Formats: sequence, C-alpha cells, structure tokens
Amino acid sequence: MVMAGDPRFRAPNPPPQFVGRVEERRWLAERGSESPIVVIAGPGGIGKTSLFLQHLSSMGTQDDARFISVRPEDPLES
Repeated sequence: MVMAGDPRFRAPNPPPQFVGRVEERRWLAERGSESPIVVIAGPGGIGKTSLFLQHLSSMGTQDDARFISVRPEDPLES
C-alpha cells in the first residue's frame, strides 16, 4: 500500500522551462479528470515525463499524485 506523503513515490520537480505541447496538455487535463490513472506512452526521449510533471505542477496536484518511474535504475547513480 502506498501511503500519502511516502517520499519514494513523490513526483520530482517539473523542468524549469516547458514550452509548447498545448494539445497534449489539454488532452492530459481532460483524461486526468476522467480517470485516476493516466498512461503516457511513446518512444524514449520525447518528453513524456516532462509533460506529466508539468501537468502535475500546473494542476497543483503534485503532492497528491503518486509517481512510479518505469525507467531501469542506473547502477552508477546509486
């Protein structure tokens, strides 16, 4: 069970600058109001995580969301 405030699942801060992606942000806002779970899929490096973190920040829900990265851990960063 994931408890509110568990630092292991806290979303990172959004990128300092985020430009564009208006349609994607609108889509995400609509889907987020319809379902408690939203999946953003696509090839690596296109900004899925940045888009989601910006969405959380703009909605003021960053502390209420649970963030689970599916990126493999880099053993050099541990």
